[in-house]
Amino acid sequence: AFSGIRGCTIPIRRPTTISLSSTSTTSSLPPPPLPKFCADCGRPDMELRIPDGDERLRACCPHCGRIEYSNPKIVVACVVRIVRSQENHDDDNNNSNNSNNNDHQTLLAQRAIEPRKGTWGIPQGYMEHGETSREAACREVWEETGVQLQPDRLQLRAVYNVPGSVQLLYEARFRTDRRSSGDDDDENDDDDDASVILQKQIDQYLQQEGGSKESEHVLLVSDDELASKELCFPTVQWALDHCR
Repeated sequence: AFSGIRGCTIPIRRPTTISLSSTSTTSSLPPPPLPKFCADCGRPDMELRIPDGDERLRACCPHCGRIEYSNPKIVVACVVRIVRSQENHDDDNNNSNNSNNNDHQTLLAQRAIEPRKGTWGIPQGYMEHGETSREAACREVWEETGVQLQPDRLQLRAVYNVPGSVQLLYEARFRTDRRSSGDDDDENDDDDDASVILQKQIDQYLQQEGGSKESEHVLLVSDDELASKELCFPTVQWALDHCR
């Protein structure tokens, strides 16, 4: 949606992987959920057992032999950042910490639904069938904030392995020069353009009537203001740390 904004660059960095899972043995793993009915034959007496040639408990149907596999879900999240710096930095080693923290903004949404209703976070949610992880991240950003992004703008920043899910963190970063107050250049400041476009889309989202919005409020928050926000999940703090 912002392909026309000039000077926006996204530095390429190696994604970070964090795991909360321990090196526990298979025997210490929790049992999988037991369905009430078999998805193939419809019989109601599924049972937990270790199938032949397997090493884990599975939900099995004693009648038709169906084995129900319970796999982690894929969660996508996206940090949307507007970064203002004194100079354009094409070198990946130069980051945005060189300028004032109030110059940079992050898109945050206050949750309107449980769990953790009323706390703040970044857009995130489960992938749907038929979409790529980048498309899923863009959809979550739009559903929770009203901001529209193009999938090819997103850069993978981290992978979090947590119980029950694998979380992919993407970043959409808008970075340009911060012009001095005495600069009379006729060209618009590209960062200001991005801020205006994002804010218009946020306002349209918040003004919608009817239906159920997932976010109570949506803000572009400065780095200094982030400390005052109660974040919904630990992964949100990890994400913000990786992208600042």
